[in-house]
Amino acid sequence: MEFYVDNSLVGVDSSADFTANVSGLTKGKHRISVTAFSASGLTNSDSIAVTVIGDKDAPNEVSSVSIQGGSESAVLNWTNPTDSDLSKVKIYVSATQGSLGNLNTTVDVSPSSNSSATINNLISGKTYWFTLRTVDSSSNENKTTNQYSANIN
Repeated sequence: MEFYVDNSLVGVDSSADFTANVSGLTKGKHRISVTAFSASGLTNSDSIAVTVIGDKDAPNEVSSVSIQGGSESAVLNWTNPTDSDLSKVKIYVSATQGSLGNLNTTVDVSPSSNSSATINNLISGKTYWFTLRTVDSSSNENKTTNQYSANIN
């Protein structure tokens, strides 16, 4: 048996199980084909279409988070994780500790770098809780529930 992905030979197997392991497929549509050869020289081929949907693993969390409450605003600083496919950090804001709250802003980021964001239009005299969730290029969002608080002047 010969195994093909997108018309490129990826494996040959003459054992009774007839298997081929394929890795490294890019996200998107592919055609997987197999051609069988008989001892008398006959061949038979078949194929299927598959769609690779990408990774399902969310990136790691941010670290070294610091927040400074200001006049109706808060400035957040953090270090991004090293995940090579990291693309964004979503910042959720809540007036209730333990509640995720609402998505306030999304920041485009790079792996292993320091980032910051300023959250405006907060109410003076209140305490807010912030949750920072990383997102990768496949839209996998880290589901951390870690919160960081700031008192607003």
